[in-house]
Amino acid sequence: MPQRGGLKIDYDVKSEANPENQDDDHPDDIEDLGKTSYQMVLGERTVKAPILPRITTGNMYSSVQWQLYCTGAKVWADMSSAVFGDWIMQIYHDPDTDLKSIANKMDNLGTRIDKVWAYGMWSEAAENIRVLFVREKDRTMTTDEGAHMSGLAMASFLGRRINRRCANQFVDAMKGLMALREVSYPKDLDPDWT
Repeated sequence: MPQRGGLKIDYDVKSEANPENQDDDHPDDIEDLGKTSYQMVLGERTVKAPILPRITTGNMYSSVQWQLYCTGAKVWADMSSAVFGDWIMQIYHDPDTDLKSIANKMDNLGTRIDKVWAYGMWSEAAENIRVLFVREKDRTMTTDEGAHMSGLAMASFLGRRINRRCANQFVDAMKGLMALREVSYPKDLDPDWT
C-alpha cells in the first residue's frame, strides 16, 4: 500500500471509477484512480461528525462550550477539506457571515461535508435545541443543487443566539455592578460581599 506523508492511505474505488481499475482494490499509483474515487485514511470511517454537547446550565450553550464545539468541528472538517474547516471558523467568529457567498463557492465535497455535519448536529441534539430550528432558513442552505440541511446554517443560527445571550448577560452583570452603592471602608461592604 502506498505511503504518503507518513500515513497509510487506503484506496476505496467506487464502481463508477475507471473500469480498468475496478478489479484492483489498491492501485499502485494515485493517478490511476478515476475521478469518482477518493482517498481514505485508515480508520476514517470511524470518525463521526461532531455532535452538539449537552447543555450543562440554562437552556443554551456558554461561549466556552460553543468555542470548543466549533474548534472540534473544524478539526473534523479539516480531515476532508481545509476550506470547509475555515468556513466553520469564519461562522464561529462572525455568525452573520453571508451564507450565500459560501454556498456559491461550495463544491460537491463541501456540500457532502455540510450535510453530514448537519445530520450529526440534528440527530444528537437535545430536544430544547432541536426545537430552535423550526424555521427552514435556520437549518438549510441553498446551493446550485438545491436546498439541503446545512451544518453551516445551523452553526450560524446557534452562534447568533449564543452571542446575543452572552451580550445580554454581560449587560445585566454590568448593570448589577453599577447599581452597587459606593463604599469608603471595608466594613461598609454588603454582607454578601464579605
